[in-house]
Amino acid sequence: MPDYIKYCAECQRLHLPKEFAYPVWGYKFILPEEATECEYGHPIKTLNVTYQDFKVWMDVAIDPNFFDAMIKLHDEDIIEYELKMSQLRTQVEQQKAAEESNKPKCPTCQSTNIRKITTASKATNAVLFGLFGNKRKMQFHCNNCGYEW
Repeated sequence: MPDYIKYCAECQRLHLPKEFAYPVWGYKFILPEEATECEYGHPIKTLNVTYQDFKVWMDVAIDPNFFDAMIKLHDEDIIEYELKMSQLRTQVEQQKAAEESNKPKCPTCQSTNIRKITTASKATNAVLFGLFGNKRKMQFHCNNCGYEW
C-alpha cells in the first residue's frame, strides 16, 4: 500500500469507486506509488496526506467535504493540522476503547471471540434432544473455550 493517497477528480465527479464505495469517490488507496492514472485511465494526483491520516479521517466521518477541509488545512497550516489530527486520533482511540468495553465477554475465559446462538440452532437442538436440549436457554457461544451461556 502506498504511503500517500491519490485523488482522481474525474472519478469523484462520475462517482466511480474502485476500492471503496460512496462517499469516498475519487480517493485512491491501493494504486502503486508511481501511478499517474487511476484504474479508469483518468489522471490522478498524489496528495500530501498519508494513508494513516486518511484512515483516521474515515473513522471520524466519511464525508468528502470533511476530507477536502482536512487536505486544505494540511496544505495551508501544518501546525494546526497536526493539532487537529492529534485530537482526531484521541477521539478514534476513545471510540474504539468504548466499543471494546461494551462487547460481551465469555464468563469463563473473558474472550470477546463469541457468537450469538441462532434461533435455528436452538430449534435444531430442541428437535434432536427434546426436553434434554439445553440450547434454548443459551444466548452466546464462546469460540475460544466453547462455553455457552
